[in-house]
Amino acid sequence: MKIYITGLPSGYEVEHLVRLFYPMAPLTLTPPEEGEDCVWAEKKEDSLYAMVREQGQSRDAAAPLPRPVEAGGETVEFTLASLTYDLLRDWTGIRPPWGKMTGVRPVRLIHDKRAAGWTEAEIDHFFLDRFDCSQQKYQMAKAIADLQEPILKVGNEPGTYSLYIGIPFCPSRCRKNGNFPTAAVQLHKTVNGTHQPVPISFRQIFTAAKYCRDVHEFFRLQQSASLLNCLQYDAPFSNRFFG
Repeated sequence: MKIYITGLPSGYEVEHLVRLFYPMAPLTLTPPEEGEDCVWAEKKEDSLYAMVREQGQSRDAAAPLPRPVEAGGETVEFTLASLTYDLLRDWTGIRPPWGKMTGVRPVRLIHDKRAAGWTEAEIDHFFLDRFDCSQQKYQMAKAIADLQEPILKVGNEPGTYSLYIGIPFCPSRCRKNGNFPTAAVQLHKTVNGTHQPVPISFRQIFTAAKYCRDVHEFFRLQQSASLLNCLQYDAPFSNRFFG
């Protein structure tokens, strides 16, 4: 199976959506040969076209070009990606749990939409209809956002800190920099609306680590291990927490 995208400046979104269904499919810059297994996505002069061919059988779909974004329409790339996604979902019978979402932090999107004044109904439509996100994943993301929201609200108050703890997913030594997996603790304080590094002691690190263990234990007891995968430990803490 190959991926062939033509007519777009990039095609990044289309490529990564196709890999939700065919994870190992390589991107090719030349048109596949006749009869070769492929996913073909194309922007033509006046329309959009998508085709999947596998084991001698094929199916295609077409759509008109979208209205300009300035007129309330979608981008051409998102429309072509959606056309390809719908085609492959019907063809394979696979529905990705996060729908069309790739390379994004769903919980962050919920926070951003709420901060922009979106209603809960508008956010529901954004996730469930526009991106075809499953109810299970969406409700999980909302539950995490609701847990984070009271803490995030104090993020700009004087004397608060932001603690970021990176949880690596690499099971072995990283080829990129040769380091073993590790948990990084970085502390910042907010000064005049900007984040600045703050020297931290071992005692403060141990306190933060204990907090994270407590959070991990909470989710384990709630049998929500998958919830932890989406949780972003990016929350402000007051001075008394590290006092």
